[in-house]
Amino acid sequence: MYDEVEMPVDYTNFTWRYADKGYYWDNKIKVDDLFHEGNYSSPFLIPKPETTSYIATIPFKGSPELFTLFAELPVGDDDESLKAIVNFTNQYGLITAGLLMDTGHINDGISNYLNTFQGLSLDFYLTQIWQMKNTFRIWNWIQEKNSSMLSKVITWTNDNINYSFGEPEDLDIFNSTGIKYDYNSNCLTDLKGYIAPRTQQLFDMPNHKVFTDLVKDDYFFIAQLIVQQTINKKLDDFPVKHRLLLDKNKKLKQFFVPSDLLSCMWFQFLQVVTGERQLRQCAYCHKWENVTDKYASWKYHSRCGNNARVKKHRAQSK
Repeated sequence: MYDEVEMPVDYTNFTWRYADKGYYWDNKIKVDDLFHEGNYSSPFLIPKPETTSYIATIPFKGSPELFTLFAELPVGDDDESLKAIVNFTNQYGLITAGLLMDTGHINDGISNYLNTFQGLSLDFYLTQIWQMKNTFRIWNWIQEKNSSMLSKVITWTNDNINYSFGEPEDLDIFNSTGIKYDYNSNCLTDLKGYIAPRTQQLFDMPNHKVFTDLVKDDYFFIAQLIVQQTINKKLDDFPVKHRLLLDKNKKLKQFFVPSDLLSCMWFQFLQVVTGERQLRQCAYCHKWENVTDKYASWKYHSRCGNNARVKKHRAQSK
């Protein structure tokens, strides 16, 4: 078994809800986003009109590896990507409590600024998936000691350290051309990723030459700083609250309570980084599994293990 990790704080108080009839992309509504800063455009993912109730789920108990499923969602506006995001939301709910104001379409063409409902834009979803996907990918490269891939992400300048999020193939193009561009740039073509690579500085203030020289070519150290900074920033944006609450035995106990599903998933990621939870990919389906309480020799999901044995037997019988 893995070494038992002491967890003095109860994380399971958090519950999240999803619409009983599911969600759909609406391309017609024009809304004001009251919850997040910035202007997001259609389509918006909203509960189906026939929704009658919201079903509670406990992600920390039922889906401790949920953030890996989120990181694996495709980033794009094609039908396959839109469907995958809907399927995820149908099962787990909107990733945060986006509050939208009805400007007419939902309410039979009559504007009613007192009528609000939950919903999130595709732009918001794609940004959040992209950030989780890239951070988790960097963390995996650290675990694999893959300095070759990390060298595509991390570059040293005279007074700072830069890092880029993006698909590995796109980073190759980006690094070979040296072109600086952002989300909306069209200066490169044939990119694999829906979102072009974007370079960020590791330090807010430049003139860190002494430090950057000390850690020159230490990709693993810098990659850990990138993961640290990203998770901390996301938990600033979507915080986990430390609360003193009564447990089921009516005893006062400390809890970490995520503010929404995004907060929950970034906190799950934090638990993996700190070793509070152990994850491993199934050797057959390659899906991530929480193996914290499983044997250290765990290799397959039970069903995948059977499929692997059948596949091996058929190969040997030929």
